[in-house]
Amino acid sequence: MKKLYEEMQNAFYIINSLVDSLDFESKDEYKRINRTYFLINKKHYEAFLVLIDYQHNPSAFVLARTILETFVKSCYLECIEKPKNKSINDFLMEKKKFPPLYAMVQELESYKHSSGSVFGGFFNQFLKKELATYEKLSFLSHSNGEYIQAFNEKGSVKLSQEDVFSVMNFMHKMFISNALFHLLAFEYFDELKLLTKIYEKTLNS
Repeated sequence: MKKLYEEMQNAFYIINSLVDSLDFESKDEYKRINRTYFLINKKHYEAFLVLIDYQHNPSAFVLARTILETFVKSCYLECIEKPKNKSINDFLMEKKKFPPLYAMVQELESYKHSSGSVFGGFFNQFLKKELATYEKLSFLSHSNGEYIQAFNEKGSVKLSQEDVFSVMNFMHKMFISNALFHLLAFEYFDELKLLTKIYEKTLNS
């Protein structure tokens, strides 16, 4: 657990050092929203690391769910809606609703970038038929009273070390993937290749 946490902190520092050295100014509304979503998730992930460090694991899980949803929306807009020339404001002002998360995931799994890049099963792990990651993260915020009942009876909810490690490992990979996708959206291909090479083993483990 400690080793994984140190790896997460180290990756957070390395990735941000690289990303912060690049220029992300753009008039393209899709690139701007991609940048906004990345910065939001960067802040959330930093908070996630703090919560894990202080063993506030239930709160970390709730935040992880938000990070996951934001990342999926970012990918969906860039990969699925952008080719249709849909206006970003339609989504921001809720004139057009985002599809359910599982529907977005299925569309993203069939997507292929012009560079040949694919998500390669990354999103499948969110589905119930696979690891059901999204469902697990939703337990603490959207369960049918089970979490509240347990908290009411015991004053706290303890999560297994296995579950905490699993979510930490998942979030570690997701932050790296989020950064890679951000670089791809802005066509920083050299930096994308560099980070992919550094974290290839981590992402495939």
